[in-house]
Formats: sequence, structure tokens, C-alpha cells
Amino acid sequence: MQQNYNGFIQSLSQHIYPIIVVTPFTLGTSSGTGSQFILYLPHGASESFIPFPLAFYELKAVAHIPVGIFSLVAPYFNSPNDTQWIDPLMKYRLAILKALGSIDHTTLSAETKSKTKKAIQLSIDFIDQSIRAKRMSADDFKQFGAQFTPYAYYSLYEAMAAYELAIVEGLTRWKKKLGPEWHNVYAIVMALEITLKNNPNALALESLMDPDQVKSHIFVTAQAKTINEALLLLTRELAAPIMGSLIFDPSNKENRELLKTLSPSARTAFVGEAAKQGLAKIMRGALSHTGHESTK
Repeated sequence: MQQNYNGFIQSLSQHIYPIIVVTPFTLGTSSGTGSQFILYLPHGASESFIPFPLAFYELKAVAHIPVGIFSLVAPYFNSPNDTQWIDPLMKYRLAILKALGSIDHTTLSAETKSKTKKAIQLSIDFIDQSIRAKRMSADDFKQFGAQFTPYAYYSLYEAMAAYELAIVEGLTRWKKKLGPEWHNVYAIVMALEITLKNNPNALALESLMDPDQVKSHIFVTAQAKTINEALLLLTRELAAPIMGSLIFDPSNKENRELLKTLSPSARTAFVGEAAKQGLAKIMRGALSHTGHESTK
């Protein structure tokens, strides 16, 4: 039976359109980083976009300057007489200085350019001061980090704003292209466990969908590792309640409660609750055998 059901789901997944799949990686790369939005249309047609504008990379790089410095100097925090960190740090300084000189040629806003320059200059000053003193300690770096923190937060915030704007622009193009069909679009967002809640890709999708679409048309999962798995999971989510309503009479109250558990996501919650109840029953039985059964 399971084999037949899997075959049915595989076949059905090829007939549900339009679908947006959001991957946490870019197809054709081995880095495993970089989200990609893919729109699947009838007759095998598809198109995609990668929502990473240049500003995202520029701002993210600025926010991570302290990480670059730390990786070069941290091994010497407990060796004050060892100055082998100086040459690598001087090379890193050149890269930062080059970035400072290119800020005016970016598309960043005037305010962001100003704060970015200050962040980079702060980093250069710290490097110069450390090299002149030929000293690098954890306390010195901690003081620099405290000064840099506001700039790091600002840069990361602006980077994510640029990222979200790029997503919204891409999705808006698709919304206009699909016209009335946009109301029928389903989306499945492949995510990491730590980004299941408040997922930035899902939030962008929600902002462009009708309120009545959000809960029923957007799915976020960490279970799917490939696009095919994501499409099959989405198909199961959509097909299970429909098949259930054909098998179980929805006019019956008990059947209506059962139908609520048929989609994989709902079924997971149902199984979890059933497991809790089963475990509680087992524990009550174990306690009764030892004469310590709870009176609750």
C-alpha cells in the first residue's frame, strides 16, 4: 500500500502549479549557501532568482571585520612577546583599506556610506594602534569589539533589509506575471532548523499573499533536503486532507476531528500528543506496580 501511495504522490506532484520552492542553497553550487527562489509552471517551465544584491555582501563583509581580525590575533592573546600576528594583520589591513576606498562607488545610501566608513576606519585605527604598540591582548580586542558593535548591528540590519527588498522585488514580478493565478500559488520554504520560526524567506512571501492564503499556501520545513523531497512533501500536505474527506464523511463530527490530523504537519503534532498520552499511561502503570501511583 505504501508503495502505491508513494507512486500516487510522485505522479500528483507533477500536476500542481504554480509552485514556489525556496532553497537554502543555490543550485549548481557546492557551497551550500545562498537562497534561491524557483517558480514552477505548467509544461515543465520554470524560472528563478537569487535575492543577494551587492549591498548585502558589502554590508555583511563590514559587519564581519572583527571576526577577520580575531581569527588572526586570538592565538597570540596569551603570548604577549610573540608578534607573528603582525604581518598577517597588515595584509588584512590592506584589504580593509581597499574596501574603504570603494565605499563611495557603491549604491549604498548616504547614511549607510557614512556609517560604513566609520566602521572601517575604526578597524584600521585599532590595527594601526596594535601594530605600533606590538601588543595584542584579549582586553584590547574586547574594547575594540565594544566600540564596533553598534556598527555591526547596523550593517547586518541593513544587509537583511537589502535581502528582503530583493526578495519582494522578485516575487512582485512573479505576482504581476501570474495575475489572478497568484491566488493559487503554493510555496514551500526549505529551511534550517534554526530558521523555522520567523523565516525571512517565508516572511517575504507572506507580505505579498492574501491573508487567507498565508496559513494554507505557505509551508516551511527542515525535513526536505532536495527540491524533489520538498515537492513531494508539499504534495502530501495538499493531498492528504482531500483524500481523507473522500474516504471519511466530513458531516460526522468524529470524522471531522480525524480529518484535522491527516496532513503530515498536523499528523506530526497528533502523533506527538498521542506519544505523550501513551507515555503517561505507561508511567502510571509502572508507578502502580511500585505502589507509588500518583493521586492526580
